[in-house]
Amino acid sequence: TPEDSYQSALLCCLQMIKAGITGFADAGGVHMHRVADAVLESGMRAVLTRSTMDVGDFITGEMKDTTTGNIDKTEQLFRQYHGAGDGRIQIWFGMRQVMTCSRDLIEALSTRSKELGTGVHGHLCEHKDEVAFCLEKYHRRPVEFLYDVGLLAKNFTAAHCVLLSAH
Repeated sequence: TPEDSYQSALLCCLQMIKAGITGFADAGGVHMHRVADAVLESGMRAVLTRSTMDVGDFITGEMKDTTTGNIDKTEQLFRQYHGAGDGRIQIWFGMRQVMTCSRDLIEALSTRSKELGTGVHGHLCEHKDEVAFCLEKYHRRPVEFLYDVGLLAKNFTAAHCVLLSAH
C-alpha cells in the first residue's frame, strides 16, 4: 500500500543514515510518491524510479501496466518530485528487466528519458533465464539488444549485471 511503502522507505532511510549512506538509487515499486515523501523527510538524496513492466503472465496487479500507462505514471512522478528537496531527488524512468518490458516500452523509455533529460535505471543480466529469453526472442544478448534499441546510453544505469559476456 502507499502507507506501507512510506513506512518501509522511512525505515530504509534510517538504516542507511545510521550506516553513513547519504544517497541511493531505488528501482521502485508502484507507490514511489510515498517513497519520495520519505526521502524528503529524511534529508537523503535519491534517484527513484517507478517499477515499469508491461509483459509477463506472472505479473499481476498494479505492477503491470500498458506502455502508455507506464510512461504517463513515471512522467507524473517526474513532474511532482524531480528536483524536489533542493535537488536531492531525481526521478528516472525504470526498466524492471528485459523479460517484463516489451520492445515498445523499452524504446519509449529510451526516447522519453532523453527528451526529459533524465536517466533510466534497469535490472540487467540478472540470471540465465533473461539471457535465454533475449537470445530466443531477439537473437541478441540483453546488453546487445538494449544497445540496438537505443537504451544503452550514458543516461542508463544497470543493476546486477551478473551474466555479462566478454563482448
